[in-house]
Amino acid sequence: MEELKRLNHPRSSLEQQTPAPHPTQAEWTELMSALAWMERRVAAQVALTRELSQRPRTYPTQEQITALARYAAAMRETLQQAGKRRERRIYLPRPHLPHLSLAWLLIPVILLVLWTMWLSWDTLWNGLRTMFP
Repeated sequence: MEELKRLNHPRSSLEQQTPAPHPTQAEWTELMSALAWMERRVAAQVALTRELSQRPRTYPTQEQITALARYAAAMRETLQQAGKRRERRIYLPRPHLPHLSLAWLLIPVILLVLWTMWLSWDTLWNGLRTMFP
């Protein structure tokens, strides 16, 4: 119990006034080397920042942006039409033929009969001459 009282008893005012010890020589050397390392890293970062800020910027012009937008729209339209029937077609003019009727079908038959008669006229004439002497 005495030990607990001693541990929980407020410290004397003398102990509270003693300053914290300064860093030792080894700690001081370690802190300085860490500070030097940080300075080198910051200097490298500053050099990279300067290099990036001095590079010429090549942003696209308004004409290039417009051309890219048109190209993207054309590609989008092409992709939408892929697999679909073509909407634009070129049709050649078709000749309109007359409707065939029975009279048109008789003309070739009549011509065939006349041609056959012309070729066989000689045989027909000789046959008629023998029937009527």
